[in-house]
Amino acid sequence: MVKAYVWGKPFVDAAKIRVFFTRPADPLPPRAPSVAGNALNRFGHGRILADPANKSGVGPNNDTLYSNVTFDVTTGPFVVTTPDFGDRYYTFSVAHPDSSTTASYGSRTHGGKLPPLFIHSRGYAGPVPAGMIDIETADRYLHLWGRVLVRSSQDIPAVHKLQDAMKIQRYVDGRLEPVGPPPDQIPFPSGDGARAFLRQLAIAVEDMALSPQDQAVWRRLEPLVEAAQATDWPAGYDTDTIERGLADGKAIVTRAAASFGKAAGGWSVNLAGARFGSDWLLRAAIAKDQIFVTIPEEAIYPIARTAADGSVLDGHNAYRISMTAPPPVRGFWSITLYDDKGAMVANPISRYSVGNRTPGLKFSADEPTEIIISHSRPQEAGAVWLPAPKGPFYLMMRLYGPDKAIQSGQWLPPSIQPSRKSLQ
Repeated sequence: MVKAYVWGKPFVDAAKIRVFFTRPADPLPPRAPSVAGNALNRFGHGRILADPANKSGVGPNNDTLYSNVTFDVTTGPFVVTTPDFGDRYYTFSVAHPDSSTTASYGSRTHGGKLPPLFIHSRGYAGPVPAGMIDIETADRYLHLWGRVLVRSSQDIPAVHKLQDAMKIQRYVDGRLEPVGPPPDQIPFPSGDGARAFLRQLAIAVEDMALSPQDQAVWRRLEPLVEAAQATDWPAGYDTDTIERGLADGKAIVTRAAASFGKAAGGWSVNLAGARFGSDWLLRAAIAKDQIFVTIPEEAIYPIARTAADGSVLDGHNAYRISMTAPPPVRGFWSITLYDDKGAMVANPISRYSVGNRTPGLKFSADEPTEIIISHSRPQEAGAVWLPAPKGPFYLMMRLYGPDKAIQSGQWLPPSIQPSRKSLQ
């Protein structure tokens, strides 16, 4: 059961996100205004920056408005067109049901004007129209995660106009036609525990084209998964052992999520992004806190659950990040705080992240910017406060448009230092 959880967690988590965003199709359930949900084959747009009301997954950003779509490619092909973004940062990441991301298109690759995207199944035998970007998948579902930078709160209406100009159409015999009714999805079982997880895994895998390495693992797990479909466990299956295996699998993933990648001053820096290869534990660790991260050329996401001295981040204490220069990025950077479940935390100043658009950030070797992370407001003048809950939390840094020093690991985030003198 340990292997089933470590291997299958990303598939189950990705399927849960798909279901949350796309079902029921008509009518769509109420969602927080920052959640970019809609039925299959249709753009959903987050209309405000993510905040504590956003429970759509783990670790949403507080920098961009999301524009997302989940395609059922068996009803395609589809053509996605987008407006001219000018000099604004934007990206559309191509993600898959195993939680991997294989490509990202946007200002980094095409400047302000992205060519149309042509999205189709591997079984499509027709031509790809000239001038379009060819995106193929062997799975039934494919995600397109759009992120459009918001420069300030006054900038949001301008981003809304860009979102409203995004369009999806079906490609039929050389013609573009409206998208049809949302196709049906296999009902996704709810529940906790080992049996529920294995049933969810069976549904998730049914619509996936597993890699040869994944197929080998799946064949070994199939007897256990099939046994979980019965009303009662068949003879020979010890339920206590199976449940302990689930708990052990969760503990293994939690430990891996706290320490994957390159360690630096409390941060763990994953330079591979969502390119997991056959490293199932890395895949599960990223799914826990950073599911559907984009490719490393587009962004790097250092994460921290501990301070530089190894102590667990907790709002009963205070921490300091001193920055003498901004990170070397071409897009934007930020540090966002989450509770231990991956949600933003309500606070008296409604600040959920600090970054290059935060007022008051000034960089110099003589007077570094001091970011204070604490539950209580800091005393010192000039410090930038990132409020924390009374309890465990973690930090995620976003480095969009990282330069070669970041991608190679030569540049590392400034350390997170415990602070004893910053609180009232």
